[in-house]
Amino acid sequence: MSDSDKMSIKSFMETVEEKLDSLNAMQLRLILTDMALQTPSEERREFLDKLIPPEDEVTKERRTIYQENLLNDIQDFMEELEGMMEEDAEEYYEERHWDDWYDEGDASDFYEDYINEMENLLDRTNAVFDNGNLELARDAYNKLFAVFRMEDDYGGGIGPDDFDGLDMKEVAVRYLRSIYETTSSETRPQSLFGEMMTVSRMGRHWKIGLEDLIQVSTRPLPDRGQFISDWISFLREEDDRAADYWLREAVRVSKGTAGLEELAISDGEKRPRAFLEWIAALMYEEKYPDVIVAVEQARKVIKPDMPIRAAIADLLREAAEHLDDAELASAALWEAFYAKPELNRLLNIWESASDSSHRIKLMQAVSERVKVYLSQKRPMIQDYYSLDSDDAEMYAYVAGSTLAHAYLLAEDWKSAYEISFKQEELGWSNSENSQGLTVACFLGLATGKMPSDFPPNLSLLWDTALENSIRFSDNEVVLSRLKNAYSEMLSNASLGSKEEDLLDWCLSISRKRAIAIVSNQYRKSYWKAATLITACAEVLNILGGSQESQAIIAEIRSQFPRHRSFQAEMNEANARRK
Repeated sequence: MSDSDKMSIKSFMETVEEKLDSLNAMQLRLILTDMALQTPSEERREFLDKLIPPEDEVTKERRTIYQENLLNDIQDFMEELEGMMEEDAEEYYEERHWDDWYDEGDASDFYEDYINEMENLLDRTNAVFDNGNLELARDAYNKLFAVFRMEDDYGGGIGPDDFDGLDMKEVAVRYLRSIYETTSSETRPQSLFGEMMTVSRMGRHWKIGLEDLIQVSTRPLPDRGQFISDWISFLREEDDRAADYWLREAVRVSKGTAGLEELAISDGEKRPRAFLEWIAALMYEEKYPDVIVAVEQARKVIKPDMPIRAAIADLLREAAEHLDDAELASAALWEAFYAKPELNRLLNIWESASDSSHRIKLMQAVSERVKVYLSQKRPMIQDYYSLDSDDAEMYAYVAGSTLAHAYLLAEDWKSAYEISFKQEELGWSNSENSQGLTVACFLGLATGKMPSDFPPNLSLLWDTALENSIRFSDNEVVLSRLKNAYSEMLSNASLGSKEEDLLDWCLSISRKRAIAIVSNQYRKSYWKAATLITACAEVLNILGGSQESQAIIAEIRSQFPRHRSFQAEMNEANARRK
């Protein structure tokens, strides 16, 4: 279940109270009776145990004693766990097969009893928090979270992800709320900031913020107005990426879209995400003309080649489409591609063209931008910790094959050849190596056929080349769109007067690649060599060279008569032709 599907305890209890106020005693009786009838047989005793009246004074006193023993129980648990790690872990790991260890990836079965016991302690701490004993809850959570830093000599231990019966993010928020309520207002921002940093890193998938602290309890957040003002002032002075996230959240919670606008205008150069969040808020409110105005403000501050400009341009395009402004939408497409010239954005531009000649012009411009981008040094992934879960501020991953796609879709065979001929005939699986893509495309063009009509081995070679070209994207949607783009291009294009020269190059490279694979005994790639050579034979056969077709297969076979595995792959590739 995603965080957006969960209901906070505050919202839940407020809704419960509203429903109870709207029901009379008979309606409540009918609801409980219906719930009882729907309860599975093995859960009926548990259901009955919940039907108890409010606690009397004796029960409350016992609960108080039970709570006060909590810290001692946690200390005993930690000492027992530490002793087990020191005394029993070695025997466990030595008896276990390492293959099994790596397959399972953790030692949760070894710690199962302790995980269950710790879950019980966390439940007790949650009850302490709900009953308002916040100092005890704070100290108990603090000690229990220290368990996550305990490791045996093999790196095993208990982690936040080991608890199936608890929402550990909510547990962490309860801890932070207890920090908030037990810290003086003067030191609250500093104390809370440090603990929020620690907790957020403890669970890498947790995006915890001010709104979570408000919603985790039915109690109103004390000193809310003053704290938010102090919190914003404090965060403005911090350069940490997490501080930037929390600052934007605090501004949004306290002042809404107007606050985000104010933050973007005042701090947008230092905090460009403020522009993105402001524009996204305007989009959510369907204020499309205001989006255009906000984007103009962002353009004044954020350079065109900064990655975040792509995300802003995506929103501009969406707003333009709502306003039926085709010219603005087209400009936004290019603006997004300029900032992040990734393959999916290249395809956005291709798909926006009105006809084939327009596509060629667009792809020529695209190839120039990709070439410049590849020549500039920049980090592929920016090295900082951020609670923002998207890649808006990360530079694009642009491979050599991206430039090859731009050249090929622009029908610029010369440039595609020039960046491919000097590359290695091995390593076609790497998206940086465009040689395999270019060879497959030229062979396909030589047949004069659509990809759907390619002969079997050429079809397999073509599909593999496209898949390798987007390997790091790992995106089936991009692959499908790429295939559609090439189908459109191949339906009208040809190699022209250079066909013979380019085909000779493809055949030469294919021979070298096949020989290199088999000579180096790369057995797992024998099928690639066999497919490539047989695809060349298929193309030669289509072009009327049946003798050349047979000759290239015989030539490669004869060089490796004793390589049975390779000969078997050649047989299988040949069988695909029939």
